[in-house]
Amino acid sequence: MRKTHLSLALPDRRRVVLAGGALLGIAALPNGAAAATDSGLAPAAELLAAARKLLSSLDADQRKAAAFAWNGPEWTGWNYFSVGGFIKPGLRLEQMNATQKAAAWELLATLFSPAGLAKTKNVMLLQDILAASGNGAGQRSSQRFSFSFFGTPAEAGSWGFRLEGHHLTQSVAVRDGRIVSVTPSSFSALPNRVTSGPHAGLNTLKDEEAGAPARRRSRSEAANAGARLRPRARQYHVLCRPRAHQYAKGGPCGRRARLGAA
Repeated sequence: MRKTHLSLALPDRRRVVLAGGALLGIAALPNGAAAATDSGLAPAAELLAAARKLLSSLDADQRKAAAFAWNGPEWTGWNYFSVGGFIKPGLRLEQMNATQKAAAWELLATLFSPAGLAKTKNVMLLQDILAASGNGAGQRSSQRFSFSFFGTPAEAGSWGFRLEGHHLTQSVAVRDGRIVSVTPSSFSALPNRVTSGPHAGLNTLKDEEAGAPARRRSRSEAANAGARLRPRARQYHVLCRPRAHQYAKGGPCGRRARLGAA
C-alpha cells in the first residue's frame, strides 16, 4: 500500500488480515491511475450529473466545506480509521438537509450496485451501534460521513470525489469524462457480526468473510506471511486494488459491472 503522510500514525490493525484474510490493496494516485487504460474504466456522465446536482443544492458555506484542490493534501491524506478524529474532510451527511441527503445518495447510486449501497449503509449503521454501546458515544454517528469534491466536476480535465468516514473510504478519480481510478477504497466492519440489540444478526461483510480462506489459499506463502486467520473475528477490513474491474458487481466492493468495461 502506498504510504501517505499519516501512515506512521495508523494502528497496527491496518496491516492485519482478519476473519480468514482480507484483501490488502494498493492506493493508486489519481494522476497515475495505475490500472486504468487510456480510455478509463467507465463513462463519468452519470457521476458528473449527480455531482452537479448535489453541489447546486449547497449554500456557500456548504460548498466551501465540500470543495478541495485537485490532487492536494486532502486527496492524498486519506485514512479509514480515527486518525485525526472521527470527522473527515468534507461536507458531512449530518450537515445536509433531507433534499441534499437524497442527492448525496443518488450520487452514490451512480457508482455502486444495490448491494454496494447496502454495504455502505451498514458500515455507517455500525457507528450508531457502537455509540449506543458506549464505544465512542458523542463521536460516532451514521451521519458523520463526509462527501468531498476535488477540483471542479466537468466534462474535461481531472477531478475527484470521495466518501469518507470511520471505517469507510471510497474515492473516484475522473479524467476527461472517464472514471480512471476507484481507489483507495475500503469497507470495514466493527463489529463484523452484531450479536445483540435491535440489529442482532447483522453481518456487514459476510460474503468477504466467507470467501477469505479461499483467497488466502490462492496466494503465495510470501504474500500470506503477514496474514492472521481468525474464524470469528470482531472486525474485518476490505481494501480494494486499483484494478477495479476485479471488483465488479458481486465482488468485494459491490461495484457496478460496468466499471469493468473497457
